[in-house]
Amino acid sequence: MTDPLPELESQLPTLISTASHSEIWGISLSLPSPQRTLVLKKYLTAHKTPTATSAALLATLEWRKSFKPGSCITESHDQSKFGALGFMTTVDPGLCSDGLVKAGGGGRRAVVTWNIYGAVRDHKSTFGDQGAFLRWRVGLMERGIRALRLGEGEGPGEDIAIVQVHDYLNVSLLRLPPETRAATKETIAVLSAHYPELLSRKYFVNVPVVMGWMFTATKVFLSKETVAKFQVLSYGSYIAAELGKEVPKDYGGEGASLEEQDLEVPGKAVEVRAEEVAPTKTEPAQPAVG
Repeated sequence: MTDPLPELESQLPTLISTASHSEIWGISLSLPSPQRTLVLKKYLTAHKTPTATSAALLATLEWRKSFKPGSCITESHDQSKFGALGFMTTVDPGLCSDGLVKAGGGGRRAVVTWNIYGAVRDHKSTFGDQGAFLRWRVGLMERGIRALRLGEGEGPGEDIAIVQVHDYLNVSLLRLPPETRAATKETIAVLSAHYPELLSRKYFVNVPVVMGWMFTATKVFLSKETVAKFQVLSYGSYIAAELGKEVPKDYGGEGASLEEQDLEVPGKAVEVRAEEVAPTKTEPAQPAVG
Protein backbone atom coordinates (compact mmCIF):
# COMPACT_ATOMS: atom_id res chain seq x y z
CA MET A 1 0.00 0.00 0.00
CA THR A 2 1.30 3.44 -0.92
CA ASP A 3 2.24 5.66 1.99
CA PRO A 4 -0.30 8.55 1.95
CA LEU A 5 1.92 10.84 4.04
CA PRO A 6 4.06 12.29 1.19
CA GLU A 7 0.93 13.15 -0.81
CA LEU A 8 -0.55 14.91 2.19
CA GLU A 9 2.69 16.77 2.87
CA SER A 10 2.74 18.02 -0.72
CA GLN A 11 -0.67 19.64 -0.16
CA LEU A 12 0.34 21.54 2.96
CA PRO A 13 1.60 24.75 1.26
CA THR A 14 -1.75 25.15 -0.48
CA LEU A 15 -3.70 24.39 2.69
CA ILE A 16 -1.64 26.87 4.72
CA SER A 17 -1.99 29.54 2.05
CA THR A 18 -5.74 29.03 1.77
CA ALA A 19 -6.26 29.19 5.53
CA SER A 20 -3.63 31.89 6.16
CA HIS A 21 -2.66 29.86 9.19
CA SER A 22 -0.02 27.19 9.79
CA GLU A 23 -0.39 25.95 13.39
CA ILE A 24 -2.24 22.96 14.86
CA TRP A 25 -1.85 21.97 18.55
CA GLY A 26 1.08 24.36 18.91
CA ILE A 27 2.97 22.71 16.04
CA SER A 28 3.81 24.61 12.86
CA LEU A 29 2.96 22.72 9.67
CA SER A 30 5.17 25.01 7.59
CA LEU A 31 8.39 23.03 7.98
CA PRO A 32 9.11 19.29 8.26
CA SER A 33 9.55 18.00 11.79
CA PRO A 34 8.74 14.87 13.82
CA GLN A 35 5.99 16.87 15.50
CA ARG A 36 4.42 17.83 12.17
CA THR A 37 4.49 14.20 11.12
CA LEU A 38 2.73 13.27 14.38
CA VAL A 39 -0.10 15.75 13.67
CA LEU A 40 -0.52 14.54 10.10
CA LYS A 41 -0.58 10.89 11.14
CA LYS A 42 -3.25 11.61 13.74
CA TYR A 43 -5.43 13.18 11.06
CA LEU A 44 -4.71 10.39 8.57
CA THR A 45 -5.69 7.77 11.12
CA ALA A 46 -8.98 9.55 11.71
CA HIS A 47 -9.84 10.30 8.07
CA LYS A 48 -8.16 7.41 6.20
CA THR A 49 -7.47 9.00 2.79
CA PRO A 50 -5.28 11.98 1.80
CA THR A 51 -8.28 13.71 0.20
CA ALA A 52 -10.47 13.47 3.29
CA THR A 53 -7.53 14.30 5.55
CA SER A 54 -6.64 17.36 3.49
CA ALA A 55 -10.20 18.68 3.85
CA ALA A 56 -10.14 18.04 7.60
CA LEU A 57 -6.78 19.79 8.03
CA LEU A 58 -8.03 22.82 6.12
CA ALA A 59 -11.14 22.98 8.29
CA THR A 60 -9.00 22.85 11.44
CA LEU A 61 -6.54 25.47 10.18
CA GLU A 62 -9.40 27.84 9.37
CA TRP A 63 -11.09 27.13 12.70
CA ARG A 64 -7.91 27.73 14.69
CA LYS A 65 -7.32 31.01 12.87
CA SER A 66 -10.80 32.31 13.68
CA PHE A 67 -11.49 30.67 17.07
CA LYS A 68 -7.95 31.14 18.47
CA PRO A 69 -8.12 28.12 20.77
CA GLY A 70 -4.71 28.78 22.29
CA SER A 71 -6.05 31.95 23.88
CA CYS A 72 -8.76 29.89 25.62
CA ILE A 73 -6.07 28.72 28.03
CA THR A 74 -5.23 32.12 29.45
CA GLU A 75 -8.40 34.15 28.98
CA SER A 76 -10.68 34.73 31.95
CA HIS A 77 -13.49 32.21 32.45
CA ASP A 78 -16.37 32.69 34.87
CA GLN A 79 -15.27 30.75 37.95
CA SER A 80 -18.80 30.67 39.35
CA LYS A 81 -19.76 28.57 36.32
CA PHE A 82 -16.61 26.63 35.48
CA GLY A 83 -14.31 26.80 38.51
CA ALA A 84 -15.14 23.34 39.85
CA LEU A 85 -16.12 21.76 36.53
CA GLY A 86 -12.75 20.75 35.07
CA PHE A 87 -9.24 19.81 36.19
CA MET A 88 -6.02 18.49 34.67
CA THR A 89 -3.67 16.06 36.41
CA THR A 90 -1.03 13.52 35.44
CA VAL A 91 -0.42 9.93 36.50
CA ASP A 92 2.51 7.57 36.24
CA PRO A 93 1.75 5.34 33.23
CA GLY A 94 3.68 2.55 34.93
CA LEU A 95 1.01 2.40 37.63
CA CYS A 96 -1.87 2.19 35.16
CA SER A 97 -3.37 -1.23 34.55
CA ASP A 98 -5.27 0.01 31.49
CA GLY A 99 -3.18 -0.78 28.41
CA LEU A 100 -4.84 1.99 26.40
CA VAL A 101 -3.29 4.71 28.59
CA LYS A 102 -0.28 6.02 26.64
CA ALA A 103 2.16 8.71 27.74
CA GLY A 104 4.34 8.81 24.62
CA GLY A 105 7.63 7.77 26.19
CA GLY A 106 10.50 10.09 27.06
CA GLY A 107 9.68 10.03 30.75
CA ARG A 108 6.32 11.64 30.17
CA ARG A 109 3.45 11.18 32.60
CA ALA A 110 -0.01 10.36 31.29
CA VAL A 111 -2.23 13.45 31.11
CA VAL A 112 -5.75 13.19 32.56
CA THR A 113 -8.51 15.78 32.21
CA TRP A 114 -11.48 15.57 34.56
CA ASN A 115 -15.01 16.86 33.92
CA ILE A 116 -17.03 16.98 37.15
CA TYR A 117 -20.62 17.39 35.98
CA GLY A 118 -21.97 17.00 39.51
CA ALA A 119 -20.35 20.37 40.28
CA VAL A 120 -22.88 22.11 38.01
CA ARG A 121 -25.47 23.80 40.19
CA ASP A 122 -27.28 25.79 37.50
CA HIS A 123 -27.39 24.12 34.11
CA LYS A 124 -28.91 27.13 32.36
CA SER A 125 -26.17 29.40 33.68
CA THR A 126 -23.30 26.99 32.90
CA PHE A 127 -24.46 25.67 29.54
CA GLY A 128 -26.86 28.39 28.39
CA ASP A 129 -24.09 30.52 26.91
CA GLN A 130 -22.76 27.89 24.51
CA GLY A 131 -19.97 30.15 23.32
CA ALA A 132 -18.60 30.66 26.83
CA PHE A 133 -18.89 26.97 27.69
CA LEU A 134 -17.17 25.92 24.45
CA ARG A 135 -14.26 28.30 24.98
CA TRP A 136 -13.82 26.99 28.52
CA ARG A 137 -13.96 23.36 27.32
CA VAL A 138 -11.54 24.00 24.45
CA GLY A 139 -9.25 25.71 26.94
CA LEU A 140 -9.19 22.53 29.05
CA MET A 141 -8.35 20.50 25.93
CA GLU A 142 -5.57 22.90 24.94
CA ARG A 143 -4.17 22.74 28.48
CA GLY A 144 -4.03 18.96 28.11
CA ILE A 145 -2.22 19.25 24.79
CA ARG A 146 0.39 21.58 26.29
CA ALA A 147 0.94 19.04 29.06
CA LEU A 148 1.62 16.34 26.44
CA ARG A 149 4.83 18.24 25.59
CA LEU A 150 4.48 17.54 21.88
CA GLY A 151 7.19 20.02 20.92
CA GLU A 152 9.97 18.66 23.09
CA GLY A 153 12.98 16.99 21.47
CA GLU A 154 12.06 14.54 18.77
CA GLY A 155 8.50 14.49 20.00
CA PRO A 156 6.51 11.70 21.68
CA GLY A 157 5.41 8.37 20.30
CA GLU A 158 2.54 8.38 17.83
CA ASP A 159 0.15 6.79 20.32
CA ILE A 160 0.33 9.70 22.77
CA ALA A 161 -3.10 10.96 23.79
CA ILE A 162 -5.14 12.30 26.71
CA VAL A 163 -7.19 10.33 29.22
CA GLN A 164 -10.58 11.82 30.06
CA VAL A 165 -12.67 11.15 33.16
CA HIS A 166 -16.30 12.29 33.17
CA ASP A 167 -17.88 12.13 36.61
CA TYR A 168 -21.71 12.03 36.80
CA LEU A 169 -22.10 11.80 40.57
CA ASN A 170 -25.46 13.34 41.56
CA VAL A 171 -26.35 14.07 37.92
CA SER A 172 -29.77 13.02 36.65
CA LEU A 173 -29.09 11.70 33.15
CA LEU A 174 -32.81 11.27 32.56
CA ARG A 175 -33.55 14.97 32.95
CA LEU A 176 -30.75 16.78 31.14
CA PRO A 177 -31.96 20.32 30.32
CA PRO A 178 -32.04 21.39 26.64
CA GLU A 179 -29.18 23.84 27.27
CA THR A 180 -26.96 20.98 28.41
CA ARG A 181 -27.86 18.82 25.42
CA ALA A 182 -27.19 21.65 22.96
CA ALA A 183 -23.83 22.52 24.50
CA THR A 184 -22.88 18.84 24.58
CA LYS A 185 -23.72 18.36 20.90
CA GLU A 186 -21.67 21.38 19.84
CA THR A 187 -18.71 20.39 22.01
CA ILE A 188 -18.65 16.85 20.64
CA ALA A 189 -18.68 18.21 17.09
CA VAL A 190 -15.79 20.62 17.72
CA LEU A 191 -13.57 18.20 19.63
CA SER A 192 -14.17 15.40 17.11
CA ALA A 193 -13.36 17.63 14.14
CA HIS A 194 -10.31 19.46 15.46
CA TYR A 195 -8.67 17.09 17.97
CA PRO A 196 -8.70 13.68 16.26
CA GLU A 197 -6.91 10.72 17.83
CA LEU A 198 -6.02 12.67 20.97
CA LEU A 199 -8.17 10.48 23.20
CA SER A 200 -6.55 7.37 24.63
CA ARG A 201 -9.29 6.44 27.08
CA LYS A 202 -12.55 7.97 28.30
CA TYR A 203 -14.04 6.86 31.58
CA PHE A 204 -17.67 7.63 32.47
CA VAL A 205 -17.82 7.21 36.24
CA ASN A 206 -20.58 7.22 38.85
CA VAL A 207 -23.04 6.18 36.16
CA PRO A 208 -25.97 4.18 37.56
CA VAL A 209 -26.10 0.65 36.19
CA VAL A 210 -29.66 1.23 34.96
CA MET A 211 -28.42 4.11 32.77
CA GLY A 212 -26.02 1.95 30.77
CA TRP A 213 -28.54 1.90 27.93
CA MET A 214 -27.98 5.63 27.33
CA PHE A 215 -24.31 5.15 26.61
CA THR A 216 -25.10 2.16 24.42
CA ALA A 217 -27.46 4.36 22.40
CA THR A 218 -24.85 7.12 22.12
CA LYS A 219 -22.36 4.68 20.57
CA VAL A 220 -24.50 4.57 17.41
CA PHE A 221 -23.25 8.05 16.54
CA LEU A 222 -19.55 7.33 17.00
CA SER A 223 -16.93 5.28 15.18
CA LYS A 224 -16.16 1.83 16.54
CA GLU A 225 -12.56 2.95 17.12
CA THR A 226 -13.78 5.75 19.38
CA VAL A 227 -16.30 3.54 21.16
CA ALA A 228 -13.52 1.04 21.96
CA LYS A 229 -11.91 3.76 24.09
CA PHE A 230 -15.00 4.24 26.28
CA GLN A 231 -15.46 2.57 29.64
CA VAL A 232 -18.46 3.04 31.93
CA LEU A 233 -17.83 2.58 35.66
CA SER A 234 -20.65 2.54 38.19
CA TYR A 235 -18.47 3.92 41.00
CA GLY A 236 -15.78 6.58 41.01
CA SER A 237 -13.63 4.46 43.32
CA TYR A 238 -13.06 2.05 40.44
CA ILE A 239 -10.81 4.60 38.70
CA ALA A 240 -7.81 3.74 40.88
CA ALA A 241 -7.83 0.19 39.53
CA GLU A 242 -7.38 1.67 36.05
CA LEU A 243 -5.14 4.72 36.60
CA GLY A 244 -3.22 3.81 39.73
CA LYS A 245 -2.93 5.00 43.31
CA GLU A 246 -2.00 8.61 42.44
CA VAL A 247 -5.63 9.52 41.71
CA PRO A 248 -7.56 11.30 44.49
CA LYS A 249 -8.99 9.39 47.42
CA ASP A 250 -12.50 10.10 46.11
CA TYR A 251 -11.58 7.88 43.15
CA GLY A 252 -10.10 5.03 45.18
CA GLY A 253 -6.51 6.26 45.16
CA GLU A 254 -4.12 7.75 47.69
CA GLY A 255 -3.54 11.10 46.01
CA ALA A 256 -4.55 14.62 46.96
CA SER A 257 -7.81 16.17 45.76
CA LEU A 258 -8.30 17.30 42.18
CA GLU A 259 -8.12 20.92 43.34
CA GLU A 260 -4.71 20.28 44.87
CA GLN A 261 -3.38 18.25 41.95
CA ASP A 262 -4.71 20.56 39.22
CA LEU A 263 -1.77 21.57 37.02
CA GLU A 264 -0.82 25.05 35.98
CA VAL A 265 -0.63 25.65 32.25
CA PRO A 266 2.79 24.46 30.99
CA GLY A 267 3.82 27.41 28.83
CA LYS A 268 1.94 30.31 27.35
CA ALA A 269 -0.74 30.13 24.70
CA VAL A 270 0.68 29.67 21.22
CA GLU A 271 1.01 32.81 19.17
CA VAL A 272 1.80 32.10 15.52
CA ARG A 273 4.42 34.50 14.23
CA ALA A 274 3.72 36.46 11.08
CA GLU A 275 6.50 34.73 9.17
CA GLU A 276 4.87 31.37 9.88
CA VAL A 277 1.66 32.37 8.14
CA ALA A 278 1.46 32.09 4.38
CA PRO A 279 0.03 34.99 2.36
CA THR A 280 -3.71 35.15 2.21
CA LYS A 281 -5.12 33.86 -0.75
CA THR A 282 -35.26 12.55 17.18
CA GLU A 283 -32.18 11.03 18.52
CA PRO A 284 -31.41 9.17 21.75
CA ALA A 285 -30.52 11.49 24.63
CA GLN A 286 -26.78 12.08 24.66
CA PRO A 287 -24.86 12.30 27.94
CA ALA A 288 -22.44 15.17 28.30
CA VAL A 289 -19.39 13.48 26.79
CA GLY A 290 -17.47 16.42 25.37
